[in-house]
Amino acid sequence: MRTLDPPRFYCGRRRFRVFKLLLSCDLNWSPVSSSAFLFCHICGRANSTWTYFSGISLNDLLLVGPTVHSSLIDVLLRFRLHRVALIADVSRMYRAIALTESDRDLHRFIWRSSPSGPLKDYRMTRLTFGVSASSFIANMCVKQNALDYVLEFPLAAKAVEESFYVDDGLTGADSIEQAIELHHQLQALFAKGGFLLRKWNSNEEEVLQHIDPQLREEKSVHPISGPDEYAKTLGIEWNSTFDHFRLTVADFPAAEVMTKCLLTSDIAKTFDALGWFSPVIIMAKVLLQRVWEERIQWDEPVPEDIQQKWRKWRSELILITGKCIPRCYFPKDVNIVFWQLHGFCDASESAYAGVVYVRMVDAAGSIHTSLVVAKTLCRSCICSDGGCCWLHSHLTCGCENQSCSSEEAIYSSFGVVWSSSSLSTTATLPEFV
Repeated sequence: MRTLDPPRFYCGRRRFRVFKLLLSCDLNWSPVSSSAFLFCHICGRANSTWTYFSGISLNDLLLVGPTVHSSLIDVLLRFRLHRVALIADVSRMYRAIALTESDRDLHRFIWRSSPSGPLKDYRMTRLTFGVSASSFIANMCVKQNALDYVLEFPLAAKAVEESFYVDDGLTGADSIEQAIELHHQLQALFAKGGFLLRKWNSNEEEVLQHIDPQLREEKSVHPISGPDEYAKTLGIEWNSTFDHFRLTVADFPAAEVMTKCLLTSDIAKTFDALGWFSPVIIMAKVLLQRVWEERIQWDEPVPEDIQQKWRKWRSELILITGKCIPRCYFPKDVNIVFWQLHGFCDASESAYAGVVYVRMVDAAGSIHTSLVVAKTLCRSCICSDGGCCWLHSHLTCGCENQSCSSEEAIYSSFGVVWSSSSLSTTATLPEFV
């Protein structure tokens, strides 16, 4: 019988949810030679260094497994393609997946309710948080469930494959009727695997009326009355009533001395998956690059000129808070008959930038545009149009399987890359729809 150290996730300031854990355990088992114990207690810091146990941990013996779900960027890009949005969350995803009998003895632990109480042996019967392979197992179970019932629920299976990021589903349809059908298929598909989808929300009230109020997002049960009521969707604030995203920035703590550690922390607090903050964040990244070039230590104050520029950047960052970006690329109630991707790129002595817009023409001949994604890089040896070509290629791969509404008969021509740099000429890329 071996005793294994805890998974790394249990090292740090984390609370252990004892009640929910015990509900997923059993006492009716007999010890075997291959049994192993997990330590279930909190470890603190020692001299600013994480406290680890000696020996071999369970995670040291397990493979993490590959990533089987779509990337965050792909899910967000596809979410903006749908005129009718539909989001949901897999309820207690890990607790819905049972461990096989042969694996449960590797997830044993000892627990007692009080310091004077008797020690009791438990073992996990459900997927364990913190075990390195748990994320892969959970996502693979969801994916395999979709593959098993793809013929019975084709719309739902496609949504699981393309529009789910771990336990968050961001999908939709071109019409209210298709969205309602997609909801029914998704709920039935996940029920086949023992899962429950909850926190449903949509930008269409008619779709919400076909969803059980107990399974809907709390804010969608009552109509949003004010402009400040938003729900977070994969880290981005979304107002389902007005169907737009809102840019937000974190509050920065006051600091008398600016250090490299603080500068890095400030940049990390600005979540920007699709590059909407790119023109602002690149300024901070350029300053951080200078700090690295001067070989300044983590807790060492940065030069005064960098501190002044950084404080100015901090004070001006609040100006972008509250700016809105439409969720859907296509204007509402407009018949789009033609659309293109246009990428723009340029470079300076400090940085490179690329941005992609979608250009649309409606049946009346009017032109509409929408920001899709942007990317910036600090100066390096790559050519100036590399970032824009990468964005175009990524959009091509991410959107090539998206089908357009037959009623709208949308057509797309070649994507166009524009660059003012003398190192690049205007180029065309293959059509992506």
